[in-house]
Amino acid sequence: ANTDWIDQAYNTALMQTYHISVSGGSDRATYMLSSEYFDQEGIMAGTSSRRFNLRSNINVKLNDKISVGVNLFGYKKRIDEPINAASGTDNEGLNYELRRNTMPTVPAYYSSGDFGFFDGAYDVHGMSSKNILFDSSIGEHYTDLNRQEGKIYLDYDIIEGLHFATSFAFIANSIANSNFKPTSQRYDAEGNLVSENTLNSLLNANT
Repeated sequence: ANTDWIDQAYNTALMQTYHISVSGGSDRATYMLSSEYFDQEGIMAGTSSRRFNLRSNINVKLNDKISVGVNLFGYKKRIDEPINAASGTDNEGLNYELRRNTMPTVPAYYSSGDFGFFDGAYDVHGMSSKNILFDSSIGEHYTDLNRQEGKIYLDYDIIEGLHFATSFAFIANSIANSNFKPTSQRYDAEGNLVSENTLNSLLNANT
């Protein structure tokens, strides 16, 4: 087979960024609104990331002595990766599997179109190769990150030389993780079923 698993696992990835901003005002009030959308395909199979940002600033001078303002910022980010994380920091990560558990004698796909796991020397006691394309395509694993920040302030020039300022600020964060692993089968080159996962599993977590 002479499979180059590095070439199979990594690809050229497209990155897109769109930005829009509006601002204006008068002597009494100013405003600014901006947003950004970021979309990046991962260079490793089965990975990608998307993010949307929104920022708004409003400043109003109520009179010669009092000014108020509101600053808001937030973003929503989604990270998609295989059910086995792409990082190679442990023996479960795809990068670790790529380095340690793939064999060039195993094809990425058999002639039947099924994912390849075994070479021609396989028997019931033989070793199987990790197939990065299989591991990166089954199931769904994503992380949603949300952050909101805000500040409201008031400035008051009481008299010359005496100034009062107060503000209220908040920060809110949330993280949601979902990991879905479906049923799956592995075959040898002759189409014989070698192993099977017969259970669907879904794990959701929110913080």
